Amino acid sequence: MKSRAGEHHHLSHVVSLLDSLLVLFLMAPSAHSWLASKCSVFEDRDYWFSEVDCHGEKLIAKCSRVTDIRQDLQGLPSNLLNLCIKMDAYAPAVPLAAGSFSQFVSLEFLSIHGCFSQIQAGAFQGLSNLTGLQLTSHSTGSSEGCCEAALGASVFHHLTALKTLDIALYKVSNAALEVFDGIPELEKFWINVCMEDWSEVICRLTRLTLVHEFILKAYNVGILKHPDCTNWNIPAGERSLLRNLRNPSLDFHRIEKIEQGVLKYFGDLTHLTLEPWPGVSLMMYLALFGISKINNLSIKGHRLDLGELCQLSETYSTEIIAVDFEIIDTTTVVAVSCDSLKSMYFYSLGNVFNHYLHMNTFLSFTNLSTLGVMAFLLDPLDFRSICLSSPQSVRHLSSLALSKSNLTKLVNDQFLCFVSLETVELSCDRISEIEELAFRGLGQLQVLDLQGNNIWHIRRLTFSGLYALTYLDLQANPISQIETRSFEHLTNLQQFLLGDLNPPPLEANIRLNLTDLFGEIPRGLGYLFISSGLRPMRLVFGTGGETLNRSLSLHIKGQRVTVENCEGSLLKSVVTLRIDSGQVLCGAEFIGRYTRRVEQLRFTSVFPEDVGDIVVINQLVHLRKLSLENIDLSRQPNVAVMFHNLTRLEILALTNCRIDFLDGSLTKDLKSLRGLHLILRDTVKVFSSFVENLFSLRYLHFWNLRIHCSCDNAWLISWAQNSKLVEVHVHDPSIKEMECLAKNGIDHLKFVQYTKDDCSFEVEFVLFAFTSLSVVTFMLAVLFHRFAGPYILPLYHIVQGWFQETLRKDGERRYRHDAFVSYSGRDERWVVEKLLPNLERRGPPFLRLCLHTRDFQLGQDIVENITESLYGSRRTLCLVSRNYLRSNWCSLELQLATCRLQVEHRDILILVFLEKIPSKMLSAHHRLARLVKTRTYLAWPQEDELQGEFWDRMWHKLRPKTGN
Repeated sequence: MKSRAGEHHHLSHVVSLLDSLLVLFLMAPSAHSWLASKCSVFEDRDYWFSEVDCHGEKLIAKCSRVTDIRQDLQGLPSNLLNLCIKMDAYAPAVPLAAGSFSQFVSLEFLSIHGCFSQIQAGAFQGLSNLTGLQLTSHSTGSSEGCCEAALGASVFHHLTALKTLDIALYKVSNAALEVFDGIPELEKFWINVCMEDWSEVICRLTRLTLVHEFILKAYNVGILKHPDCTNWNIPAGERSLLRNLRNPSLDFHRIEKIEQGVLKYFGDLTHLTLEPWPGVSLMMYLALFGISKINNLSIKGHRLDLGELCQLSETYSTEIIAVDFEIIDTTTVVAVSCDSLKSMYFYSLGNVFNHYLHMNTFLSFTNLSTLGVMAFLLDPLDFRSICLSSPQSVRHLSSLALSKSNLTKLVNDQFLCFVSLETVELSCDRISEIEELAFRGLGQLQVLDLQGNNIWHIRRLTFSGLYALTYLDLQANPISQIETRSFEHLTNLQQFLLGDLNPPPLEANIRLNLTDLFGEIPRGLGYLFISSGLRPMRLVFGTGGETLNRSLSLHIKGQRVTVENCEGSLLKSVVTLRIDSGQVLCGAEFIGRYTRRVEQLRFTSVFPEDVGDIVVINQLVHLRKLSLENIDLSRQPNVAVMFHNLTRLEILALTNCRIDFLDGSLTKDLKSLRGLHLILRDTVKVFSSFVENLFSLRYLHFWNLRIHCSCDNAWLISWAQNSKLVEVHVHDPSIKEMECLAKNGIDHLKFVQYTKDDCSFEVEFVLFAFTSLSVVTFMLAVLFHRFAGPYILPLYHIVQGWFQETLRKDGERRYRHDAFVSYSGRDERWVVEKLLPNLERRGPPFLRLCLHTRDFQLGQDIVENITESLYGSRRTLCLVSRNYLRSNWCSLELQLATCRLQVEHRDILILVFLEKIPSKMLSAHHRLARLVKTRTYLAWPQEDELQGEFWDRMWHKLRPKTGN
């Protein structure tokens, strides 16, 4: 039986495809994604190639040198979450008009750095999702540079979800009295204002009753007096509402005059910063403010009495004190209790070599947990003396930070009694030698920072006893000698930073074996940084065991680095790899060949032309972020396939790289790429195929793009302007100012103007015409295939038969069969039992019949089989029955036979009715009904005596004429 598969071709998916193509190719541009050069968009802040100094993690936009908010922000996506704007400091101040940000309805954080002539009511209208707002003037804090913009009463009324408000260097005196009304959800309010009268702020704050965190910086206040709010109809008793400002923090510079009890309205202070009058007792100075408690106190001045510091800590229950003084008097501290104080920070304002501070000074601070000392001279023996004389006095100390002191050596057992220390920072100092067992006793130490010293020798027992250590920073030290297994005690180490290694000059290559350092690499190691500075290095990673951290971040820095034991477990565990080196090779191959699990790779080369073959990058199929910097990709022999197979790559940055062309061969597999950042050296050719495969691209950033003056590059302008999904940013210069290199290789032309003058017809009209013609052709082809597809081959045979009939002279033609039998599969029993015995087996001559079940070619298309069999037979015999009328294939065979009859004008069609069919049923088949009316047909007799005559007539009709 004939197969009915494919009998009906449903074209709904084809119609949908046509609709999509029409929309894509024929619609007018409805989205403008060509960003002004003043704005950059980042999908997330985890872009290595960019320092995103803007709040938020997702969908961040940064705009700089802005002069007109509406115009310069055109093209930014409407679903922005975080927006940071820097106004042009040299442009005249303009008003911030109402509805300036109404298109960014999803915005959650907005920062504006600049000054306006006025901020109009409704300026932030529509920002119902905004939770953070920052307004900062250009000024650095001087009263002359404060912004005098007028803030109306309804400026913030539309910010119903605002939780954090930060205003800096604006004159509050120019603001309406009710300026801070209408912010129902405000929790954090930070204000750094330019004012001379304390009342300007205080009287406006009485309306803030829900703020959980309040920070006020008033550097320009010379006189601090009780606020006079009578002009605002606020009774003095209601000023106690300021006590609802929880966690208040006040920051003042030197104040000339203070009225008694001026800060009593705030109750307890979280933080207070002061600069007392010279020669005035600190206790007497603080008594003027009327404060009962200060949790965190920062003071700055010339001379400090440490005993008085202890006294005020007890009086005001102060837990944290930071002092910035030139001279500290320590003679009275022993007689005073300092039980309340938990954290102290000392910073010297003078020359470090003139200020000496003994650790014994802090013996009275029995509950001290954090101590920071910077720019004071220290005696390393003080630590020992404390442990000998008063070991209990430092048992509460958990954090110790010493910087810019005269420490040149750490002796053994120096910290023996500091048993509670968890963090020790000895950075940016002059330490050159650490004796063995210097850190003995620090069994709870977790963080040890020794960066920026002069350490050259790491001894076998230098870090003995630091079993809890998780972080060790030895970077920026000229380490020339490390004894075997110096770090084997650090079994819980998670982050290790080592370098700059600097062995004697006679050693051409630095050789570092991690197995020699650790014995066995710590299982929990998650970050490893090794640097040889500007010298070559040979690294041996050794074995780390199969239980090594499976999410290791590895950072290698050096001139040229060769790695041994690349098949070890350490490289197999790397998921983040950063390289700052000319080359990092395993044997003769790039190290990436052995870091197959890496997800983030950043390679910054110091030798752009000689990094080796890095095409192995295309084997890192797990890569999500890739940054290549200062690399000459034009020298890479396989650059065309370097980014193949990277189907998971989301961010690609090429910074200060040289490449000859950008085309589709580079990007064919980057299906997941969302962000693309390009800073390219020299002139580059950019082909339109470069972006054809980037289906997920959302952000494309060009910096200092230099291209050839060619119409092949003109697509970039129109694509950047009309691309619906991709935000395109061309920066330094902007796309309007971008120049292209003329064909003479000397002159530079304005690229936008060049495309208008030389490429507008070629690019716009030709592409439009070609695209339109292609779409129409495609539509016609689909429609023709839908309605005429089955008749293409029959049409060919009809035309061929017509030519043969026209040209034949004697009417002779060779046929394979005497008759093609068209019948329904349901009537096959009659054909086998009746038709074949009475026609094929009767002779001579014996007839040759063509049956689809027997004579069709296997594997050939059904329509093609029907057509070739029908035209390869002298006549067509149609066995008509009810089953025949219900068969689509039989209907097709009858149509083709009728077409042949009309062309050849010969008696080639014989109709046989196997059963009586009512006229009503027959009338539904117009072609067959017309044939019945115009041609003689045979009817199968049911009486046995008439059947013999039926077969005689049939046989005589079908038998070939003599000579054929």
